[in-house]
Amino acid sequence: MSMKQKTEKFGRRQYYSNSPEIAEEYQKMAVKDEKSAVLLQRNGLYNQSVYCYIQAMEKYIKSYISRKIAVTNPYFAERIREMGHSLDKSIDFLVEIMAGGQEVLRFQMEHQIKEIIFRNIRFSRLYNSTRYPFYDSKRKNYSVDEMTSQDCIRMAEICQSLKKYLNDAYTKL
Repeated sequence: MSMKQKTEKFGRRQYYSNSPEIAEEYQKMAVKDEKSAVLLQRNGLYNQSVYCYIQAMEKYIKSYISRKIAVTNPYFAERIREMGHSLDKSIDFLVEIMAGGQEVLRFQMEHQIKEIIFRNIRFSRLYNSTRYPFYDSKRKNYSVDEMTSQDCIRMAEICQSLKKYLNDAYTKL
């Protein structure tokens, strides 16, 4: 006879049932991630700082998306779940939502966001390389990316540019 162990729980769970509440929660989380990035940078934890900036930007985007569409709709809820923590996928969905099927507008927004604001950075690679060694099977070795204070400053600038862009877009809704 086996006794089932009690599962230990942490924190308390909040439940939200509409897009404005979810948008506000993403916004609060993004602000906290950005504050964490600043604190980590001040303490010389540059990789962790860059990681938190990426997390903040992902959540700022999801906050905007949640203000624009009904994210409690099962289709959109699944699309957001499929994005996971990918800033690159979040950017793609943001452009899709903002362009609304207009191909020329989509092209312009992709250029503005991906090339001008995000400086053609592949965040999926950076997201992982700030946290884990990467094995290169061709070279048969591992690499580790070490961020610097300058990298954090650049990431903060990118985050600020994104926030301004989203704020300007939101005020035009």
